[in-house]
Amino acid sequence: MSYLDHLHEETLEAYVMGKLPEDELSSLEDHLLLCQQCQFRTREAELDWKAKRLALQKLRDRQGSPVTVFRRVWEGIFSTPASRAGWAAVGVTAAIAAFLLLPVLQQSDYQYRTVELSAMRGGEPSPEPVQARERLRLHLDLTELEKLPAYHVVVVDASGDLVWEADQQSQTGEKLEVPVTKHLVPEMYWVRLMDTGANRRLLREYPLPLR
Repeated sequence: MSYLDHLHEETLEAYVMGKLPEDELSSLEDHLLLCQQCQFRTREAELDWKAKRLALQKLRDRQGSPVTVFRRVWEGIFSTPASRAGWAAVGVTAAIAAFLLLPVLQQSDYQYRTVELSAMRGGEPSPEPVQARERLRLHLDLTELEKLPAYHVVVVDASGDLVWEADQQSQTGEKLEVPVTKHLVPEMYWVRLMDTGANRRLLREYPLPLR
């Protein structure tokens, strides 16, 4: 794995879950030592995995294991002599299993909110704050900028400290769509658009106030 080949989502998920084969661990950890972007993604994946485990544990504590509930109802189906009643219970079993598992599965789905961003001109007022409820999909205005095959996008807080960064492939049109895979808390942020060269040349900066 080279430095430029970022980790695939499946590999990252297997790593944080402790399911990555041992023969792949060494090259992956070598990559993490050098790649700051994958370090951030790994931390995000670890937090998501811990949240899922915690939600599943709470679900089991409250209602018992979904597998246990499913098995109990299934055993009840075949203990009844009437086959028609038994098959009717199959539908009930499926509904129960879906009810128990759906909250856990939904936690892995990213819900993005689209935010249009433009660079501030001299004397322009600050944009209205955006609600920080979901992960954000930023639309960055590329008007009058040179078109590059890819851009490096950085989000910093009001102190200039790095919050999130990623490389984003260019798309057609005058906007760059950037899904931010980290949940941002209410604060004043700045989104910096750079090229992907070694010197990370700053092309444009966008205000991103969240409330």
